[in-house]
Formats: sequence, C-alpha cells, structure tokens
Amino acid sequence: MDGRVYQQWDIWQVNWVHEDGQIKDRPALLLTDSALNASRETLLFAKITGTLGEAELRFTLDWQDPERAENGLSKTSHVYLANQQEVEKRAVLYRRGRLGPQQAERLKAMLESKLGRLRRKPQGG
Repeated sequence: MDGRVYQQWDIWQVNWVHEDGQIKDRPALLLTDSALNASRETLLFAKITGTLGEAELRFTLDWQDPERAENGLSKTSHVYLANQQEVEKRAVLYRRGRLGPQQAERLKAMLESKLGRLRRKPQGG
C-alpha cells in the first residue's frame, strides 16, 4: 500500500501509455469507484488533454467554470471517456485536484444519458 487515498473523480498526473507505445506523464481522471480503489493495484483512468477532438464521450472542463480551481488544470481541457486505461498505482505520480461537485454531477448525467441510449438500441440490428 502506498498510503494515498484514491477517490473517484480525482485528477491525477499519471504515466500514460500512448498509442505509439511511448509513456508520458499527463493528467487523467480517476473513474473507478472510491471503495474499490483501496483494494486494487491498478486504477481506471480517462485521458485528459487540452486538444479538442471529435468524440461522443468527451467532457469539457472549461477554464471559465467557477469550479476550475478544484481540478488543478491550467487551461480548458477535455476528458475523453472512451480513451480509458488501467494504470498501476506505482505509475500514478501525484494528485492535481478533483472535479468540483457540479462538474461531477454534469459528468454523471452525461454518462447516464449515453448509457441509457445504448440500452435502448435494438439488438442485432
């Protein structure tokens, strides 16, 4: 155990393995449930980047948002929820911040909406 507390919706600086195999440190949003994090050696993160790209499961953390001070990011950034990665705890460098309460609620609502739409799609179609 490393003594750190890993809570869902925290933003950490992590060693991220990119598509080309290079490892670079970058901010990432912790997705796994807080209760699971203490017992796991790996944690599920979503990629955060300042680059705006086309993606259905993108959540924007706007620099103008009043809760931005809580997230520890220095500019408008985008969480790409479909770009997830299991990261070993030893590759988690430091905690930058966390989503503010309203940001977390907006993210949960977006995820519930997307998941609801997926559940309603006809099977085998």
